[in-house]
Amino acid sequence: MWDDPYAVGQARQKTDLTGNVYRLQLTSIAGSNFDLDMAVGESDVEDEMLGTKGLGLNEQQQALLKRERQYYYFKTAYRHFLPAQQAVLMPSLNVFASASEGDALSFVSYGGEVSYARKINQHGFVLTASAAIRDYDAENPIFSQTRQDKDYGVFLAYEYANVWGYQDWSLVSFVGAQATRSNIDFYSSE
Repeated sequence: MWDDPYAVGQARQKTDLTGNVYRLQLTSIAGSNFDLDMAVGESDVEDEMLGTKGLGLNEQQQALLKRERQYYYFKTAYRHFLPAQQAVLMPSLNVFASASEGDALSFVSYGGEVSYARKINQHGFVLTASAAIRDYDAENPIFSQTRQDKDYGVFLAYEYANVWGYQDWSLVSFVGAQATRSNIDFYSSE
């Protein structure tokens, strides 16, 4: 990752991002169709130079952009079996929060997704659609706006089981698209 991704027209240096994540997944809670997925984590940036190269930011403004953070994630899902189709429909809701040293990079995100999985003989398909909104805590001093994002995604997975007659061997392929729409164009992506 870049030491200062906002530096335009100047030499940027690479820096290291390290971190740890601890995750707990519970499936079929008390014999039900409900699942929980929880995680906490942290990340550290080795040489944080964000906002220091040619932008004229003071120390308080630079502090708003510090990327070292702690993460919190919570997701709940329900598996609804569709026996007539030999399929599963799984809607889920999630909350993702980042407590960054720089308040302009701290956020809370609320999202949802729905997955449809079906198996037909040796063929398996999973189609997932997702959406989320993400609101940040403070104004970004570079863009003079508080960031707000909307994420959209669609993902398709295909599995061909027992390739060439070998049990437990599968051919798997994935295709997907993800888009982020932000009120700050710098953060929009596809």
